Amino acid sequence: MDTKIVYAQLGILIFMLVSLGTASAIPKVPHQFYGSVTINGKPAPDGTLITAKIDGNDVAGTLTSNGKYGYRPIFYIPDPFGNKEGKTIHFYVSGVKSASYTFHNGDSTELNLSVTLPVKNLPSATTSSQPSGSSPSPGGSIKSTPSYKNPKISEAECVENWTCTDWFECFNGKQTRICVDLNKCGTTKNKPEETKACEYVAPEKYCIENWTCTEWSQCKPDGTQQRVCKDVNKCGTNKYKPIETRACIYTPAGNPGSITGFFALYSKLHVLGMIALIAIACAVIFIYWFKK
Repeated sequence: MDTKIVYAQLGILIFMLVSLGTASAIPKVPHQFYGSVTINGKPAPDGTLITAKIDGNDVAGTLTSNGKYGYRPIFYIPDPFGNKEGKTIHFYVSGVKSASYTFHNGDSTELNLSVTLPVKNLPSATTSSQPSGSSPSPGGSIKSTPSYKNPKISEAECVENWTCTDWFECFNGKQTRICVDLNKCGTTKNKPEETKACEYVAPEKYCIENWTCTEWSQCKPDGTQQRVCKDVNKCGTNKYKPIETRACIYTPAGNPGSITGFFALYSKLHVLGMIALIAIACAVIFIYWFKK
């Protein structure tokens, strides 16, 4: 067979193996959501915070506009590590649970949200803007700057009162969140950061613990031995961590040993001595009779 053909086939095989090995690292298609938002039967004020949670963690968030969400900008639940298929998403409006839906890669779902809030907790209208030409960060979250000013409080008297979602999932070395000023001062002097650098830690199902341990220490007076075990893969879980403390029998330095051991040793020496004496006696008798 032609050598060039062999090398070409070998190259294709290596490429396929590498592709299979890296396929799990390719982000899966997100699930898009959009729809209307009503509070106490009326369209939600602009700037009402919408958050989505999976397994108790915030995974995406956005703000309402014209009583709707997910239109401008689009809103989606990302799946950067391919581990969300079939999981349940819980949607919250101003911190109150509104609906649940199952995540499916590539789906686009109209999901109308509705909640009932006490009058004192009703959000007031705000407006938010997104820089021209920019796109929402993973999860459809955006940076928002409230432009609505509370007419009852002047800018000099208004004290910003920011509330933020949890940090969304780490993706491409970055985490985002959404912060809203509850007092609607219209200023951002004390606005918390909405973006920070991060380091992704693989979920337990994608990380296999690999523990290595030191030798056991000498037995301590309290009857225990210790060692130190570390997970080489740094999974952050302890499901298969070996024990680091165990019971032992402590023997103080200079201890002559147990009585049982002493008598066992004495018995052996006694038997050997008797054998030696018998051998000597036999030799003497033999020599005596031989000379006689």
